[in-house]
Amino acid sequence: PSVPPATPARLDPEGERDEVRERLAGLRPKLRPGGLEERAQRTALGGLTREELGGVRPKLRPEDNKNVLEADETPTALAIATSRSPKVRPAGFADKVKAATATARSDSGTSTDDEDEPETVVAAVAPTTVSPSIPSSASVARQATMDNAINLRQVNLIGVYGTPANRRALVRLPSGRYKKVKVGDTVDGGRVVAIGDSELRLQKSGRNTTLKIPSG
Repeated sequence: PSVPPATPARLDPEGERDEVRERLAGLRPKLRPGGLEERAQRTALGGLTREELGGVRPKLRPEDNKNVLEADETPTALAIATSRSPKVRPAGFADKVKAATATARSDSGTSTDDEDEPETVVAAVAPTTVSPSIPSSASVARQATMDNAINLRQVNLIGVYGTPANRRALVRLPSGRYKKVKVGDTVDGGRVVAIGDSELRLQKSGRNTTLKIPSG
């Protein structure tokens, strides 16, 4: 086995003396003056300490002054001593209304007497019957149905909804089930890559297929 060599003898040299460090080593900081916390509290609290401030209580309200203020009912300069009564309705108001009505009728050339008033003739008008315009010979169900609009064996786009930034689509699967999809979802082995206002782009086996909403 290998044996390390012996450590050579080392001589410790005499340490150098630093008079400045020796003088600083003998100094000690002054002690904190007493009453510093109390003086800080008196400066911040208006000459009182926290303990003295806790014993201060507000003066009670004199009872005599309260009773005098409540008993004093002398009105101030802005107070209203008496309120004015509303005006009475003018006399002969109905006669004035009749006179104004008679003047208006005389200006328009009509008589104020009921006996001279012309009789009102109301002509009898037969009610008009409006019938809706509907096909008479064709079948309504046949006109409202589109033949071969979608291929039930394939994926069909039924509708698109949502905001432009967050589109959703409703598709019909070949199995007859309906599914709500968004961009990134998988449908019938393909992935939805884009959804427009009325169409859906489906990527399947490296090919892009565009599905559109059936329109008549």
